Amino acid sequence: MAYPIVMMLLAAIWRGKIYVFNFNDDLRPRFAMGMNVCLFTMFLVSKNHFHVISRDALWLPASIVAIVLFLVIFYVGRLFVTKPQLDGMGTVIFLVWIFGYSATSIQILNCRLDSSQPQSVNARVVQKEVKWGRNSEYFEITVHAWNGPDSLQQISIFEDYYDALKPGDEVQLSVHDGLFNIPWYEFKE
Repeated sequence: MAYPIVMMLLAAIWRGKIYVFNFNDDLRPRFAMGMNVCLFTMFLVSKNHFHVISRDALWLPASIVAIVLFLVIFYVGRLFVTKPQLDGMGTVIFLVWIFGYSATSIQILNCRLDSSQPQSVNARVVQKEVKWGRNSEYFEITVHAWNGPDSLQQISIFEDYYDALKPGDEVQLSVHDGLFNIPWYEFKE
């Protein structure tokens, strides 16, 4: 998670020596692809391993972190001031990237550094569904949530576990409070 921040700070310190994007087949070092690979990996980890109950709680902290990072890098570091190739659209793309980085970082830190005692919960499967993405399929179950009798929760699961379940079965979950008080869960198999 630290790679993008370290690279942005290095680019800010050595202005003109390290670039973010590839311009005109120049041979100077760039780190945009490394940042994108890092963000994509963080996204996969946050999606597959750390299941936040509601992503609504992530928006405010992610927005605050994104704004602070953007201001530090853009204004204090003067990272993009000398790059005329980065116009308004480049700034917007950079802001979207920073927000994605902030949201996945908050989610990973919330779950990985959580030291709260997990609450064991049994949730009854109501429905199974296979969703199709671009070249892949996603397996989801809908369960009666543990936070209310009429509340339903959609949960993404792996195919092997999906095949073993049918409506009416119970799944065991460990529900955690989260480091930033953003509740999350994990499966007990």
